[in-house]
Amino acid sequence: MSWYEEMKEVYSLEEGKVERAAKVDVASGGRLTMPEPGEEVLVMFTKELVKVESEKLREVYNIEETMFARVKIVKKTAAGYDVSVAEYDMPVGKSLAFNLAATCKKHGILEESLVGKVFLITANIVERDGRKQKMYRVAYKPDVTNALASDATAAEEFDEEIEL
Repeated sequence: MSWYEEMKEVYSLEEGKVERAAKVDVASGGRLTMPEPGEEVLVMFTKELVKVESEKLREVYNIEETMFARVKIVKKTAAGYDVSVAEYDMPVGKSLAFNLAATCKKHGILEESLVGKVFLITANIVERDGRKQKMYRVAYKPDVTNALASDATAAEEFDEEIEL
């Protein structure tokens, strides 16, 4: 008996559910936990934004569609920057989308691909019509983007074979 057949038996895995789950494109790290007010996360886009429609969106959030980005987490270290191995699906709501567009416009990259670019995301509480609401701010980080691009170029050059 294969490991899979044994697991199906031990855990009562349903073949149809396994088949459906295998067809869904979910990031290895799952969904990115967005920052709370006072927190921040530095992310690098690894794929272009994707529009998503689902029953859950309609049932739980009463919206027809939303967008998600595929990102990696970037952390500042003493030696430079580390990029996570895992990718995450990042939900892009209206405030995040607006601020993403504004920062890209400010930096003259509105029409460029987001892939490889690094952004700082923070959460803030704003008051509108007497209600407190969480909003996300996005700031493009060209210095970090360039540093990581330089690291990638240096790594590619280092990986080339050296002839003796």
